[in-house]
Amino acid sequence: MREMRNDSNTLKHRIQQHSANNPNDKIIVKEYPPSTITSQQIQGFVRELHNKGIKPDAIVLDYLNLLKSDIGANSYERIKYVTEEIRALTYVFNCPIISATQLNRSGYDEENPGLDTISESIGMAATADCIVSVFQNDEDKELGIVRLGMMKNRFGANYGTQAMRVDYNTLTLSEDENIQDNGDTELGDISNALGMLSN
Repeated sequence: MREMRNDSNTLKHRIQQHSANNPNDKIIVKEYPPSTITSQQIQGFVRELHNKGIKPDAIVLDYLNLLKSDIGANSYERIKYVTEEIRALTYVFNCPIISATQLNRSGYDEENPGLDTISESIGMAATADCIVSVFQNDEDKELGIVRLGMMKNRFGANYGTQAMRVDYNTLTLSEDENIQDNGDTELGDISNALGMLSN
């Protein structure tokens, strides 16, 4: 973001080129203050899009823990309830909903963290269809590598990792055949799980 102003012409050209080649593509960003929006309000917004003829291929929420709910006596119950409501919307709109969460203290600096390291509510892990961790070891940081770990997958392999190249300037992830990886999961397994969510 800091460098974007220096490459504004390049960015403008790429956007125009993409738009010309993909005239039906759209990305819609809707921002709400933290802890003020409920799953029902998200449902209402997506319905408005449908009424305008826009059917999302995917919905990205940043992030589930910041959604508002009056149900639940503690963070475990509140987040579990919110996650269940959001998962229900994937059926209503027939598209995947992708979000992020954080790890608890025991998950920090851990290689290939497990479901027990998800912060605030393990209820989120119990409800989600697919959970992928993003992590690095010290050597990875120096080499510009980030790893994706399959934490949970209702649609296939439920284990393994995949190493990816990361560009820290743009936070872009890309495949690199030159990375030596000891993981058991191919990137295709993760892509297949996301594809299953949209069916």
